[in-house]
Amino acid sequence: MKRVLHVWSVALTLGLLVGVSSCSKDDTVAPPTVNVPQNTVAFKAFDTEAKTVTVESSADWTFEVTGDTQICDVTREEGGNTLTVTPKINYDKVAHTAQIVITAGSGSNTTSQTITVTQEANAETYLTILNADLTGDNPIVTISNNSDGGASEYEIRLATNNKLSVVYSQDQTAPSTTALTPEKETRAAIDGCDWITYEVSEETTAEGTVTVLKLSCTFNENTAKSRTAFLEIVSGEGTNNTVLKKRIGITQMADTPTIIVNPQEGLVATYDQKKELTFSVAANVEFKTMWPNGKPNWLTLTETTEEGSKAKVRNFSVSFQEWSGLSDREALLSLVAVEGMDVASADLKITQTAAPQASISVNATSVVFNNGDETKSKFIDAQCSFSTMEVTTKDNTTNETASWLNISYDATLKSLEIKVTGASETTRSATVTLYCGGNGNEATATLTVTQLGTQDTLLLDPESIQLDSKGTAQTISVLTNQPDWEVVDATATTDFTISVDKEKKTITVSGTPLDAGMREHTYTVKAGDLEKQFSVKQQNAYKVGDPYMVNGKPVGIVYKVDETGMHGKAYALTVYNLSDKFFCYTGESGFKFDETNAPLSRTDGLANQERIINIPNWEKSFLMTKWTVDLAKEQGVNWYMPAVEEMMEMIEVMSGTKYILDERGKYVLPAVAEVNEAWNVVRELYKKYTTLEYGYEKDQYVVFEWSVDGRIETQTQDEAPWAVIVQGDDMASWWTSSTVEVYQGAYRILQAKFAYWDGNGVISNDTYAESPYNDDLYSSGSIHPICQF
Repeated sequence: MKRVLHVWSVALTLGLLVGVSSCSKDDTVAPPTVNVPQNTVAFKAFDTEAKTVTVESSADWTFEVTGDTQICDVTREEGGNTLTVTPKINYDKVAHTAQIVITAGSGSNTTSQTITVTQEANAETYLTILNADLTGDNPIVTISNNSDGGASEYEIRLATNNKLSVVYSQDQTAPSTTALTPEKETRAAIDGCDWITYEVSEETTAEGTVTVLKLSCTFNENTAKSRTAFLEIVSGEGTNNTVLKKRIGITQMADTPTIIVNPQEGLVATYDQKKELTFSVAANVEFKTMWPNGKPNWLTLTETTEEGSKAKVRNFSVSFQEWSGLSDREALLSLVAVEGMDVASADLKITQTAAPQASISVNATSVVFNNGDETKSKFIDAQCSFSTMEVTTKDNTTNETASWLNISYDATLKSLEIKVTGASETTRSATVTLYCGGNGNEATATLTVTQLGTQDTLLLDPESIQLDSKGTAQTISVLTNQPDWEVVDATATTDFTISVDKEKKTITVSGTPLDAGMREHTYTVKAGDLEKQFSVKQQNAYKVGDPYMVNGKPVGIVYKVDETGMHGKAYALTVYNLSDKFFCYTGESGFKFDETNAPLSRTDGLANQERIINIPNWEKSFLMTKWTVDLAKEQGVNWYMPAVEEMMEMIEVMSGTKYILDERGKYVLPAVAEVNEAWNVVRELYKKYTTLEYGYEKDQYVVFEWSVDGRIETQTQDEAPWAVIVQGDDMASWWTSSTVEVYQGAYRILQAKFAYWDGNGVISNDTYAESPYNDDLYSSGSIHPICQF
């Protein structure tokens, strides 16, 4: 960028030669000379005093300003040889540089000299209110009417290092859109507010320069009605620096009872809010704080006004517990005063925003320390979607905290630092569990840390691997302190290929493609006198709809697989269709659900089951979970009750369609013919695989519709006229998940209801609260376990 060129003639200090001799032997004209003794000019960010530069030249000269031309004004008196450089305040957080280029002569016979002008950067913007009575993030100023009918004034004293402006929001809740930046000592109106004007000035004190914002409020003719404006004092607006805002309420109180709260739009905290949030209340009457919807246990309200103070403005702070839920939570605080027949009140909504979806990832599942590694740290990458993460250890021998292991998590570096303390005679290992979240939004990850002992050691991690049908390679780590080791039967079968890397201490196993069936082999690793075995298993990949086999018996149906077909989920062929097992009965044990023990996860039924079985005497209180755990032991499969979203996913596969949200806000499946056809396929799978041939003593079946699938058999009168053998009852079409949720202060179980009230073919994941006959009873229904493989 260039400025306008300035040209003046000056008398040359050396004089001009007139009437040059025509007989001169040399007609060459010497180039002009320019000398600037001071070729640099430096200013600090807030300098305003001008500096001068003298130019010595043998010819007429001009100047132009280039670079960051906005930092200064450059002038020259006509006929003079001095430049005056006047700086402008630099509010930006970046330094600026401009150049003044001096050019003497004309045409092709010129000489130039450059003067460099620098200006330091401003510091990070700061803005501090110095008034002792204006504390917190949302202070209020009360201004009385002037008794003589004139304007009332109030001074706000500020410390700032940037441009200052005052902004008024027309509706007092929407983002500000209009800003005015007045010149010093110039009174300015505020667009949208016709009863307040202001002026900005500076005052020099022993502590430094103070910015004074003087507010002037016109006389309030209607004292029966208060008037309030919320102003934003903005420092740094429009500059290349941080913009800070202080929101202040300005009020002229009415003669009648009045309560005003700042901020009117409420407080909003983040899920991991660390800093306390503050608000102020202006009132001309004594008032009380009330929680109309019940006092929340996730925040703490503290009054910070001096005890016994009669101030018209009272200040409060709010601190928050960390929130891990996936939806916002809200509380309503009411400020209420009653004086005779008059009532004054104001409400403040307090919101804590939803947490992110919980997730944890690590780039390693095992870490090994050799002998002599006690002084070393090992690092692995770890990422967590939350700002904090809990790290626990468990010694795999004692099942207690691994006191020999130290682990610290650095959220900034996204790294876990792992150390071991002391040497051990025997090899020891620990499981490290990483956890974040809660309230049904949790994530975990685990890794194993092993420290090799001084005794002869040989360990394999893992001791068994399963290859997919393509034979994709997998790796086993060899943990040993022996100088050498080998796989003694590496070529025992041509189905698998064994590759050994002794430097990395790994064994890589791959297989030839497998079209159908299964094959496996066991290998032996030898290190010194020690031996360990590992098994390799390869089978054809699962597809959705395949039977899930255990020891030749179909125990479930595969309904979800990954791209390899080796991992996925299956639902059990053994179901429980009676309503005599309640999800939870708390009366006998006396415990109550809370955020620490309630199975709140909507996505992880295993996590819900883990919470339940950690409750004392859970077997007597959680009969549905007890039945599921017993089935898992009997069949050798880690069955568990699905969380509600896992159950919805399973039902969608069974029904061949997706859930939709209807006008009531319920998740439902469309009542279409395709759904009934898909259900018939599932019914046939149960009939096909739950037979005597496969070891089932009685047939198993799934209840979608009670009128179609329900079955009741009654014994004869001679045998037991009062008894009924029930294979299923009218609750069998209510499928129970393992997820409970908090609803109006109580816990309720989430279920899927098939064709009950909503009409044939429609499923709703409606909720069913505690039994009205006993507050300790939680819903019954049918159990449909699932597993992961």
